[in-house]
Amino acid sequence: MMPESDFDSGNKRIYSDILKVEFVYDIHAIQRSLERDITEEDMKNLINGRDTVCERQMNGRFRLSSGELAMIVGYENGLMRIITVFTK
Repeated sequence: MMPESDFDSGNKRIYSDILKVEFVYDIHAIQRSLERDITEEDMKNLINGRDTVCERQMNGRFRLSSGELAMIVGYENGLMRIITVFTK
């Protein structure tokens, strides 16, 4: 059973002032963040961090990383969907 969380059913969004786009959580990303003790604040800081590196992958998705934290996102319908999040 998954621990309780402040995440709702994947409908929570983060707006990036830097990228001027909204991010939405995929349920997989929520599950992985809970398993890996990665907070919503950690993800917000990664998305809006000045030291965050964004690399486009061969599959068209993007990898955001900074320090020990990374996430994979995909662009769909004007939103960035957070697919997964992990530590390096």
